[in-house]
Amino acid sequence: MMNASQLQLTEQTKELLALCETAVFSALQSALDKIAHIRQLEHEIRVSLGPRSFRRGVLMSVLQESAKTIPLWAGKPGEKAPPLCGAIPASPGTFVQPGDLVAALVPEPDVAATAACNLSEGCILAEVVQYDQDKRTYQVEDVDAEEGKV
Repeated sequence: MMNASQLQLTEQTKELLALCETAVFSALQSALDKIAHIRQLEHEIRVSLGPRSFRRGVLMSVLQESAKTIPLWAGKPGEKAPPLCGAIPASPGTFVQPGDLVAALVPEPDVAATAACNLSEGCILAEVVQYDQDKRTYQVEDVDAEEGKV
């Protein structure tokens, strides 16, 4: 059986743990916000400099480095992940932001577009340029375009 001082210590420990958890979550969220801001600035600089051409090996190195900084979602315990996080599909109101890298389906002109992306139908790695709300389509730029390659 616990006495009053032990019970008070247990309650204080729980409060302290809750405060620590909140502080860690707040610090993590702040760091993720700063990373997102830096990525946005990098994108704006990249767009202002215009397109660059890379040798294939250099492009693969750039893509590997970019993969290390893929945005991270960190939620509170019990919180559900947002759309496009892991295997969670996009909701109808979800839009991809300009600068995001996507797998884009480029169907053959005589073949109807399908929802699945496979190599025979021309799936490319692309960067989103803009979203056309009237046509409900994305304009993308092929990251690995052959034109202008060294």
